[in-house]
Amino acid sequence: MRPVIAFWAGPNGIEGHVYCQPLRQVLIVPTQVLREFKLEPGDLRENIVIDGFDLHKLESGTVIQIGNVRIRLTFHCEPCGKITDRVSPRKITHKRGVLGSFLNSGVISVGDAVLVGGKSFDSIPYRIADRIKWYLDKQDKPVPVSKLVFDIGLPNSYCRAIPNLVKNRDDIRKELILYNGGARKKSINGSTAG
Repeated sequence: MRPVIAFWAGPNGIEGHVYCQPLRQVLIVPTQVLREFKLEPGDLRENIVIDGFDLHKLESGTVIQIGNVRIRLTFHCEPCGKITDRVSPRKITHKRGVLGSFLNSGVISVGDAVLVGGKSFDSIPYRIADRIKWYLDKQDKPVPVSKLVFDIGLPNSYCRAIPNLVKNRDDIRKELILYNGGARKKSINGSTAG
């Protein structure tokens, strides 16, 4: 990570950076969070630091504009091991920043105004099981667990955790989740489960 005066971004993410999942293309952090936890820009692995308002209070699905680039806010960034040497993950939950997706291409520069638009997209749940339900409710045919995990913004390591995350949720259509290249997972009672 290095500071820059400007960068090019678009629907595939930030130019020159590692390819990111569609719901996690950019991490935006308000300056007040850095001040609250006595952090320096970059300590939270954020891409953009903004002034002026608490981004965490905006609903998922809200569109903001920085310069001429529009960003759909997706969900709060989960604290992870990459920041534990700087701040307690427990203390910074729901304050680590907000993830987003770029809706158009353009340049974002230091000093660009941040404009808050309305809520233009449906909300994406923060809790993982709720996010799985949100995603599966939009599907009309089964999807591989690896695609589900990618599409909802989780690391591949979550593929093995999905069965446990959904097992006690009767409102999740488990039959839509394909494991191991298309095989359905056997449930405890022997019937097939998604």
